[in-house]
Amino acid sequence: MMHFRGKSLMIGSDCSYSGKWIHDCGKKLDKYGILSCGHKTRKQKILFKIFTSCQPHEEATLLTYSRKGIRYSKEDEGVLIKYDEEIKMEPAQKGQHPMHVDFRHIHCYKMPGDQCELDSTCTWEDRLGKKRERIVFLVDNLPSWYCLLISEDTFDEFKGKQDKGNIGIEKVLYSGPGKNAPSDVKKKLNLRFDMNTYASYKYTDH
Repeated sequence: MMHFRGKSLMIGSDCSYSGKWIHDCGKKLDKYGILSCGHKTRKQKILFKIFTSCQPHEEATLLTYSRKGIRYSKEDEGVLIKYDEEIKMEPAQKGQHPMHVDFRHIHCYKMPGDQCELDSTCTWEDRLGKKRERIVFLVDNLPSWYCLLISEDTFDEFKGKQDKGNIGIEKVLYSGPGKNAPSDVKKKLNLRFDMNTYASYKYTDH
């Protein structure tokens, strides 16, 4: 990945499991300590974005980008990648789910020339993994609040335990006294996981 450094590129792939490359790039950036914001990637000259027609665990059955998504623009003097509902819908009908990551995008609330707000907890693993995991806001009867990280594969099991009043402690991201997480915690969740809200679901332990 690092040999792309300094090059402004748009990369498209119709290969099976091509989404894995996006996650591999994220792991590489985490390894080098480059946090998940355009402030950090631009400083390190990571200037590319990737479009894939399937997720890391999916096989490709259509050459969607090759047939429809890629075209040469005389006006822009380069190759453009089309990424709209039509492009996303076609592979979805075959069980594929396109991915798109722009590593140049600024995810914090600051302008390009300002100081980045991210801290060391903001990894690419968290940001890119948000589609496979859910954030749950839980309140017990003390009262105390918890922000839990639950994988998509075990979420139904978690709901079943909640319905029976028997919840095991999952991976706790943040916790504290009272019934509501403070605004700074909500902001941290958005910065880490690219969320506009601090919880996907809210449960109360009676």
